[in-house]
Amino acid sequence: DLQNAESHYLVVAPLIATNQQCLGVLVVERMPFLSLNQETLQFLSVLLGYYTDNVKLIPLAMKILRDNPTCPIEFASELLRLERVQRESGLPSSITAFVISDSPHRQDIFAEMVRQRRQMDINWDIRLSDRDIIITMMPLHGDAAVTGYLLRSQKWLKEMFNAPNFSDAKVTPYTALVNERPAADLLNNLLERCLVKQHS
Repeated sequence: DLQNAESHYLVVAPLIATNQQCLGVLVVERMPFLSLNQETLQFLSVLLGYYTDNVKLIPLAMKILRDNPTCPIEFASELLRLERVQRESGLPSSITAFVISDSPHRQDIFAEMVRQRRQMDINWDIRLSDRDIIITMMPLHGDAAVTGYLLRSQKWLKEMFNAPNFSDAKVTPYTALVNERPAADLLNNLLERCLVKQHS
């Protein structure tokens, strides 16, 4: 009976990529700096998923890049990783998009939004003739973090450009929560809402 068998190992965990392919097995004999509990195992699961996906992710990201040739591969790969994290661990992540319509302050607002990026965030900048779009991946941040991000953005828009709200600054925010929806569909839906592509 394997359930009752003794083992020298604290943890034996498969390295499974997003496409469910097993690339190997991690075996842990001791963890002197970490206690063995549910939180540690969840953290280990997330790290293993990130590592394994780094090995197998580029082919999976190609569908997103085929649909969106200007999308940075770093952005597409991170979206796929975060989709897996949410599916397996329930940890939320978010995407925000700011559409900056043409106005006298358009270039300055765009530059400031790029400057305001947080260290963990990954941006995809889209420059069009009549508007600019900044899409920001917010890893492991849910609704509360997005609300805070929008409020901070409104604050500096008011302070720097005397715009009391997004509409006065000619900025339209959109948000999406990384969930059980396939990553490519989630991103395409967000781009349709930003009017970057037509609904198919």
